[in-house]
Amino acid sequence: AKANNARVPPIADLSDREMQVLAHAALGHHAKLIAYELGIAASTVRVLMMRAARKLKTRTSRATVQRFIELRSALES
Repeated sequence: AKANNARVPPIADLSDREMQVLAHAALGHHAKLIAYELGIAASTVRVLMMRAARKLKTRTSRATVQRFIELRSALES
């Protein structure tokens, strides 16, 4: 039997909440606004961004959002 080495995009590793936060961040919203819109604390938004950054292997929020946009666009096309 041959191993199935299908590449799963890293975006699949993100939780629904992490994707929600990144989608709002991609619109240019800051942590307090994202928190208000999602009904969570701003500190929770920051934690979710850090978790997403770790999963997407990025170091900054800006790089994380950019990587999310790229991956989302790749899935849509």
